[in-house]
Amino acid sequence: MKRILVLAGALLLLLSLALIAHADAWDMTFKQEALDSRVLVIEAPGVDTIVKNWGCDGVNVIAKVFNSKIGYTEEEEFKFSISDFDPETKTLKMELPNFGKWQVTAEFTKKGQITRREKDLNVYFGVTKANIVDCVATTDTLITALKWYTEDGAIDTSIPTFLDISRSKAFDWQNLPENMYRHPMISAARNEESIGYWKRCGYLSEFVRDLLIANPDTYFNFYVNDFHLRTLARLAWVNNIPDGNYSVTMVTDGSASYSMFRNAYSGTDNAAALHEQYVKETEEYRTGVRNGKIKDYDELTYLRTHAYALLDVEEAHGNPVRWWVVRRSADTFGIPDADFQAKVLADARISNNYINNLLAAMSAAGNDEAFKTLYSFEDEIFDEERQQGKKLMMFLGTSAGGEANYPPMDYIKFLIAYFGDEYAYYYKGHPGNVQVELEENKKPYTDIGVHVLDASIAAELFTYFNPDIYVSGYESSYYQNTGNEEQDVALFRKTYESAIANPSIVEYAPLMDMFISDMTVPDDTSTYAGNEDALKVLEAALKAVPAAEAGDHNYLVQFNNANKQVCEYDFAIWNASKEIIHYLTGSVYEGLSIAE
Repeated sequence: MKRILVLAGALLLLLSLALIAHADAWDMTFKQEALDSRVLVIEAPGVDTIVKNWGCDGVNVIAKVFNSKIGYTEEEEFKFSISDFDPETKTLKMELPNFGKWQVTAEFTKKGQITRREKDLNVYFGVTKANIVDCVATTDTLITALKWYTEDGAIDTSIPTFLDISRSKAFDWQNLPENMYRHPMISAARNEESIGYWKRCGYLSEFVRDLLIANPDTYFNFYVNDFHLRTLARLAWVNNIPDGNYSVTMVTDGSASYSMFRNAYSGTDNAAALHEQYVKETEEYRTGVRNGKIKDYDELTYLRTHAYALLDVEEAHGNPVRWWVVRRSADTFGIPDADFQAKVLADARISNNYINNLLAAMSAAGNDEAFKTLYSFEDEIFDEERQQGKKLMMFLGTSAGGEANYPPMDYIKFLIAYFGDEYAYYYKGHPGNVQVELEENKKPYTDIGVHVLDASIAAELFTYFNPDIYVSGYESSYYQNTGNEEQDVALFRKTYESAIANPSIVEYAPLMDMFISDMTVPDDTSTYAGNEDALKVLEAALKAVPAAEAGDHNYLVQFNNANKQVCEYDFAIWNASKEIIHYLTGSVYEGLSIAE
């Protein structure tokens, strides 16, 4: 009996030793190598015991991202040999594709068979600073993409940038630049599907929370659409990021930004007082969200009228702010209160971001190919017409006031009558002319076969990705930046004489094929009045108008044959009332007459 007890005791001792060895073998830790690193470090101090006792020869490491709302969204698997462990530190290292919270599992194998599976452990990968970009429209996505490739320091590209792009097809997600990352809380496949903006934002909020768990002192630079400022509430306020630990860049939604501002401040002659009310309301709402008393984020849509006020509120809390718009001008921000408007236009926190200038800066930095690799410009609207062998003509609109006084339709109808089916025609409204976006305003164009393009997209972008497009329209900085002798066709509301006399036009005037001017408004200072040579041309053209058409709406067409052979005639009269083209022979000084 005594002998049996001794043997039993010995067995228990051996079992205890085995359990201790087993415990040592599996005393593993998973951790981020350092802040701002994507390297996962696995420490397995008992790895030698594993090899000795169980003969393990390999280890599989599985890392997953878990979204509490929709489950796992990303998975990475690594396969190592036991010999890959560092013999001194007993560690393995591998690089994960992103930051945030990862669930990590290790499986030890023998001849490919799993002998032990370590339980899932959460590992938080943190950063010192993070750019959080949440774009929900076309213009904000484009501006942010261009800023990445310019050298003005607007976006610090040394900081990890995490993207939530609602119009996800704008980016080639397989070719993101270094230090730019896909929204990790959505799978790669779902990222390219149509997911509601607000759902995406909620998932991104969870990711921000994970970054804060990894490093409570993380500094965030938020880039949010100015028309959807509840995004900021969902990302920064709900997560109670400490004041002073984040900045806010409001990025324009396009023409909606100006409409939003006008709606906020057009109903009063004392916009300053109304602004103070907006500041107070925004502060109260911000406090309510941060302390958890306000949870109905749908109510935050009211911030569409409080965008400018938000700058004051966040700045007062020590958070740097700025507002990127395309065009900061009285034309776009126009409200009745001139004093308050002047204050806004002088506000250094609001900056112009002309697309043509950003494209030029991007090109100057040598990043054309990189930008084209990332940014997928959706221009399928041109494909069918190209396949029919047609050339493409884009008409450039102007400001709302300019088009109200000098409508574009007659100019457009002339070019359609002149060129016929040779071209497919497209109208691109001015980004500051929000009226263009109304369906009733699009109908006159579509009725005559003219496609209406998104007014918020810069004309320069259309021609940047489609250099074969021909362009006509009102005077525009577009021609100064991308003017092309082969592609620039007609200038509206200008005579040749008035164009070359205008310092802002003379640079590109010689490139144009023709100049079209309204003969019924001789007092138009932009076209005739004040220019003796232009008035002489008008006088000669008026004499050539048939008597029966003198009361019609007539336009003078000047073909730029002085610089290139455009037409066999130098002049024409476009009777827009009867839609007749009269070609003229002769000269201004000897008299013009209708060609036989």
